[in-house]
Amino acid sequence: LKSWLTKPVRNNGVLAFETTDTASGLPITIKSEDMLHIVGFTFDGLQGTPVSKLARQCLGLALVAARFGARYYANGARSSFFLQADHPLSPEEMTEMRLDIEALSTGANAWRVANLPNGVTFVPTITDPKALEEFTTTSKYTRDEIAAFMRVPAYMVGSSEKILKSTVEAQNREFLSYGLEPWLEKIR
Repeated sequence: LKSWLTKPVRNNGVLAFETTDTASGLPITIKSEDMLHIVGFTFDGLQGTPVSKLARQCLGLALVAARFGARYYANGARSSFFLQADHPLSPEEMTEMRLDIEALSTGANAWRVANLPNGVTFVPTITDPKALEEFTTTSKYTRDEIAAFMRVPAYMVGSSEKILKSTVEAQNREFLSYGLEPWLEKIR
């Protein structure tokens, strides 16, 4: 049965399966003893999480981490900051000051000195060093996970942490056998 049309359910504590994978498309219930259910990775012990969903989440995490890294390093690897005024500012003054500071502190103008109006002070925020460590760890994790989903050995995408003790030739044969061969069989 198609997994996307079939799901495990509990009726009064008894495991059964509901499916719409029928000739008529109408739902039917199948007793658990009449079903062979191979559960993949699961969060609830009943229903497996589709590999495509896990891959989508991993790719999403990789994209978010890449955007974070790009913005962080585009800003000169500096933390953000606040401007604090000792007197009320109009919305127009705040917008103009923000735009001036952004223009002087990003891109080619990074590290230029800004002249602040009287009574306005620069208040830096502190970046937790563990956050940057997490960024690096997340980048490595997502790279290795994406390689795993694509059945590519991690060393082929630049990971040197998981190099096996076998020869590169043996690893290349393994990649051909387990990574490429299933795809080549589908093409034939």
